Amino acid sequence: MSFLRSSIALAFVLGVLFLNPAQSRAACGDGALQTADTLYGANGRGGQISNLYILDSESGSVIRDIGPIGFAVTGLAVNPLNGELFGVTNEPEGLLIHIDETTGAGELVGDLDPNSTKKVADITFAPNGTLFGWVPRACDFVKIDTDPVATKTIKDFPQDSCLGNG
Repeated sequence: MSFLRSSIALAFVLGVLFLNPAQSRAACGDGALQTADTLYGANGRGGQISNLYILDSESGSVIRDIGPIGFAVTGLAVNPLNGELFGVTNEPEGLLIHIDETTGAGELVGDLDPNSTKKVADITFAPNGTLFGWVPRACDFVKIDTDPVATKTIKDFPQDSCLGNG
């Protein structure tokens, strides 16, 4: 039954991504380097602390439970320039974290918008290493600077176009 619950939990994976083979640098617990399309996933919906997983890209099953991230993650992204793994959180909301691919441990980088209730829920990197995010409550597409952490709205979409109204 525990396997079934784990499988169901992974069906609700909040963040999943592939790494380009040339950019993958995650090590397994036995020290073996991950090669080819490594698929990472993080569970932890509803504010529960997420774990980082390596998933089978064909079946979605867990290959390895890397470990607890220490945050409730809603989005994952790998910087294509250096292979570093980042995440955003939902509890507390809107934090940018750096994730160690060998242990799963997350480290706070900064609050993406400390003066707003409209928080970044998901992130992605452009091929040039620029980090972008999605703010669902505001329907905003934002550019994220990581040093220092700050966001700038790139595109503000109409509310009725991003809330599933058709």
